[in-house]
Amino acid sequence: MTTPAELTAMLVCPDRGLAQQFSAAVAELKALNIIAEVKEYVSPVVLDQRMKQLRPDAVLIDVGSDRQAALALVGHLAAAHPGAALIGLHGSNDPDSILLCMRNGVAEFLHAPFLLTDSEQAIMRLVRRKQTEVRNQPSRGRLIAFVPAKGGAGTTTLATNIAHRLSRASPRRVLVADFDLAEGTVAFLFKLNHAYSLLDAVKHSHQLDESLWGSLVAPRGNLDILPAPEKPYAPPIEAYRVHECLEYARSIYEHVVVDLSSISDKLAAATLTEADRLYLVTSPELPSLFLARKTLSLLEEMGFHKEQMQVLVNRVHKREELSPEDMEKIFRFPVLASFPSDAAAVRRALTEGKPVEDSSDLGGALRRFVERFEAPQREARKKAPSAGLRGLFSEGQLVKG
Repeated sequence: MTTPAELTAMLVCPDRGLAQQFSAAVAELKALNIIAEVKEYVSPVVLDQRMKQLRPDAVLIDVGSDRQAALALVGHLAAAHPGAALIGLHGSNDPDSILLCMRNGVAEFLHAPFLLTDSEQAIMRLVRRKQTEVRNQPSRGRLIAFVPAKGGAGTTTLATNIAHRLSRASPRRVLVADFDLAEGTVAFLFKLNHAYSLLDAVKHSHQLDESLWGSLVAPRGNLDILPAPEKPYAPPIEAYRVHECLEYARSIYEHVVVDLSSISDKLAAATLTEADRLYLVTSPELPSLFLARKTLSLLEEMGFHKEQMQVLVNRVHKREELSPEDMEKIFRFPVLASFPSDAAAVRRALTEGKPVEDSSDLGGALRRFVERFEAPQREARKKAPSAGLRGLFSEGQLVKG
């Protein structure tokens, strides 16, 4: 016999007596894990925050204490969080409540005295539904690493803005993680004041689950952010812990975008071995171009294939002395895409703590970059939605931003 998959749930129950009665009745159900309790009918905004933080598989909601308030939350949850199963709880077997709940999106209805057999059957139906959904989802997200050829190339700006635009185009959530433990600025770009960082994820890599991970990352729409620690961190990190974190992230995100400081530190080495795609970011200045050539050679010595690596040229001026073809001759590698120098748009984005606007020159280039390489993904989803990821980026294409 196989062990049933665990169903995580959030309990919303103003009736504390009913909550205690239900919790006691299902205490023996190993397939159900109540990860949080909300003791009142909160606003949809507060509920959304809890849902994004905890990401439960199901919400158990008291529909008897205040039917109108409960059904309003049920309707909101059904629309805003369609992936979460809704379970109505009531003090009695009330036919009217059952009918109203089902019409509003409730999947199961349980009532006092909460017989163990009834509760177990309902929970196992949802567990089987969860197992089916997991089987039909792409099994492993893509890991995309951004690394600078030289400091000051604008790597973090490209990584965060591309991650943001991927999150708008992707059906599943996207993660951007700041792996620069000394000078990470992803939190600054998003104006985050977050209590946790990559270090917390690494330290608890063997304990990661939906509840813990939900508290470690900061959500922004369909994009989750895992910032670097607030203070610079120098001690080494075990490679296996980095691997555990990345594997967990890839199990729940469609794209995991990692912002690295260089290829020389041990954290980068542990990360690059996991990457599906590596973007080397350079500026058009000669020192940066020559360092890009050295970095590409080093990456090939490390065992990376040319198909895994792509060069992005950032901060290109309209009257640039060197053409993309000239740059390619310098570092003997094709340029995948170039992005214009747009200091005003970047400064405005930094001031507001938001991504670069699509209406700007840089924003337009970023949007076209993501749209072009997301197009094959959209076609693949239409033709075979359960076939898994077919590869985010097509090979050998040259994009001029």
